[in-house]
Amino acid sequence: MDIQTKAVNNLRVLACDTISNAKSGHSGIVLSAAPILFTLFTKHLKFSPKTTKSIFRDRFVLSAGHGSALLYSLLHVLGHKISIDDLKNFRKIDAKTSGHPEVDLDLGIECTTGPLGQGVSTAVGMAIAQKSLSRYNKSDCKLFDNKIYTLIGDGCLMEGVSYEALSIAGNLCLDNLIVLYDSNNNTLDSDTSNTLTMNTQKYIESLGFEYMFVKNGNEIAAIDKAITRAKKAKKPVFIEIKTVLGYGSQKEGLFASHGLVMDDTQIKELRLKLGVNSELFEIEKDVKEYFNNIVKNNNIDVVFKEKLNKYKEKYPSEYKLLSKELSNKLLPLKLTDVMLDKNQESTRNIASVVLNKLAEKNINIIGGAADLSSCTKAIIKKSSIVNKVDFSGKNIFYGVREFGMGCIANGLALAGYKTFASTFMVFSDYLRSAIRSSAIMKLPVVYIFSHDSIAVGEDGPTHQPIEQLSSFRAMPNLNVFRPCNLEECIASYNLAFSSIDNPSIISLTRQVIDLYPTPEVESENLYKGGYIISKENNKLDWIIIATGSEIPLAIRVKNALEKKGCGVRVVSMCCAEIFEKQTEEYKESVLPSKITNRVAIEAGASQSWHKYVDRNGYIVSVDDFGKSGSFTDLLKYFKLTDKDVLSLLK
Repeated sequence: MDIQTKAVNNLRVLACDTISNAKSGHSGIVLSAAPILFTLFTKHLKFSPKTTKSIFRDRFVLSAGHGSALLYSLLHVLGHKISIDDLKNFRKIDAKTSGHPEVDLDLGIECTTGPLGQGVSTAVGMAIAQKSLSRYNKSDCKLFDNKIYTLIGDGCLMEGVSYEALSIAGNLCLDNLIVLYDSNNNTLDSDTSNTLTMNTQKYIESLGFEYMFVKNGNEIAAIDKAITRAKKAKKPVFIEIKTVLGYGSQKEGLFASHGLVMDDTQIKELRLKLGVNSELFEIEKDVKEYFNNIVKNNNIDVVFKEKLNKYKEKYPSEYKLLSKELSNKLLPLKLTDVMLDKNQESTRNIASVVLNKLAEKNINIIGGAADLSSCTKAIIKKSSIVNKVDFSGKNIFYGVREFGMGCIANGLALAGYKTFASTFMVFSDYLRSAIRSSAIMKLPVVYIFSHDSIAVGEDGPTHQPIEQLSSFRAMPNLNVFRPCNLEECIASYNLAFSSIDNPSIISLTRQVIDLYPTPEVESENLYKGGYIISKENNKLDWIIIATGSEIPLAIRVKNALEKKGCGVRVVSMCCAEIFEKQTEEYKESVLPSKITNRVAIEAGASQSWHKYVDRNGYIVSVDDFGKSGSFTDLLKYFKLTDKDVLSLLK
């Protein structure tokens, strides 16, 4: 047995030891895909334990995240910060080695990959980011020639989001993207004769990829040859590698091996069949030396340093600009940076002005919409559109691909960009899982959602968001902003784009609303999530809490009640998540606990507001799907008028 085959088989057994010890995991992909990842990591990947954060590194995304034990084992033998004890703690609480990979650049893990299809889609975002940076390349100093690799399985290819992202990759001719397909004709429930019978080659080629085929997934030389060819291609490459699921196990080739966890007897039989003479969690001596030599001879960190130093010396101005683009810092807007001489406007239009002013000050902002930028107004007007021959633009036209857009945005954020993704609020359901991944990975993606209430009107209940705001407020590590005026838009965008560890949703109106300016005395409190936008003029009797388009309604109701001698305070709860992080003293100053007469008003589900309003108060909301009709008729139907709210507070 040659040393490479022996190394692959040792990897297989080490990963299966890891799974068996945890009594949980997926041996099928470990046994099928080991030769693929071995070949990639030892022969092609420009990556080392010293370069896990280098902007010049190749990136690998394990889209088939259930193969995590294989990735951890490979990172261990190649000198990364994953020890044998970490492998023994696989799938245990607080372990580095979770059930599916979770982003940790110190360990060499590029991306959190959970639900199938998201990893490959996120890799497309990384590839776009690298192509954008490649405009800094010079003929005599090619800074960015790195590749983005991803391993997918049959399940990833079935998920619709993979089509969304791969079709964008083909359209943009991302020649830095290489997809490795562990093709074994099996998933968890069945072989793919029941689920996936398309002509893969024709499908992939129709998306704009170059297709390659490796007949035997155990032939390291054939895999090596295919990847070598792929790196020279002028378009994205898809390499289908035929493998045997659960190779070497008692359930070899069967879908039952997908989630196989072997007992001690089965592990011994696997060792015998693969010719591995090692104890539990051990690597044979000659294989260990083989991997150690690979680590010892990997001088890619020196190459990267020399490349950057040469560039910095020859092109100082470009280097300065590049450093600025890669900076996580944001130059925020001041209130005086944006002038708006209007008493009425939609918040989507106000936010568009704010976004463009922010983009003028910060070249590291890039993003786009799912074929709706003309409606959401989320577009950088002074910049071009990213296309296959020019990646210098800051606008990405995602087409009607909401989920793919969200995953690609995650990839852009992982590559260091401040990025936004935009669509209608009701279509946010299509990319909810990507938003959840943003929150899990602590990625500061900014989701700009317009048409945020029943004010969509005639398009009817399928296009009118109801439960979305409340459901997103229930998601951990996600800020939901619903601004009502220019001041709140500026604060929301500053907070969202300056974040370093959580995504944000900015919820905007299509309809024009009355603009009530934030009192100057409250300008500092704009950044505290909730504040008093209209202070009571008499002894405080009622507190009205509202957001966005319902702030004007709240203030009109306040004014009517105060004419009758009541004292009414209006609180704008632009971002409840940030408000909840304030001191108890501040929260008490805004919402004094002794005042239980409270009203919450929002043209959406009531669920978010029960924490602020008890049985003494009222929640004016929409707890039913909308209707088709004019905006004004819908407000009357759902009792969102001055008259209706005043009738509650007599």
